[in-house]
Amino acid sequence: LSICICFLHYQCVFAVSCIDHLGVADGLSHYSINEFYQDEYERMWVATRHGLNCISGSVCRIIQSDSTNTYLPNDYIRHICGDGQGSILLQCASAAVFMDLLTEKTIEIEKNGVQTICYGIGHYLYAARDSVFTFSPTQGKQCVYTADKRITSIMENEQGLWVATEK
Repeated sequence: LSICICFLHYQCVFAVSCIDHLGVADGLSHYSINEFYQDEYERMWVATRHGLNCISGSVCRIIQSDSTNTYLPNDYIRHICGDGQGSILLQCASAAVFMDLLTEKTIEIEKNGVQTICYGIGHYLYAARDSVFTFSPTQGKQCVYTADKRITSIMENEQGLWVATEK
């Protein structure tokens, strides 16, 4: 199985860089891809079942739980989102992990129970069990909402916080 990725710079009409196919034989850590995120440094981050992949130009780098410089609690990267200002939030199985993109240093925010993550208005959000938390590196984490059921999806926009729960 392979994937086709083409990075476009929206202010121009041409492709900045193009990869026709990318699979395990090309350096991807696993053929099962959960999510993509393109950062402000024009790198593509690929969340897989067996690690986080960083694609810069034609180089694919793998970050896994046994990496020496970057801590990940496990290799199953379910979701990835970013703030457009130099950081990303990862959902590693059921943990939430913040990463500074320049240093690639991480902070494990929540060890287990994380159902979903997103970037809201000026902060990251994640749902763990029946609660929604915000996180920023300067203010840490804060509980902003608690439901009477397990939360499955969250989103924040100008209208407020949107929360989906189990029946």
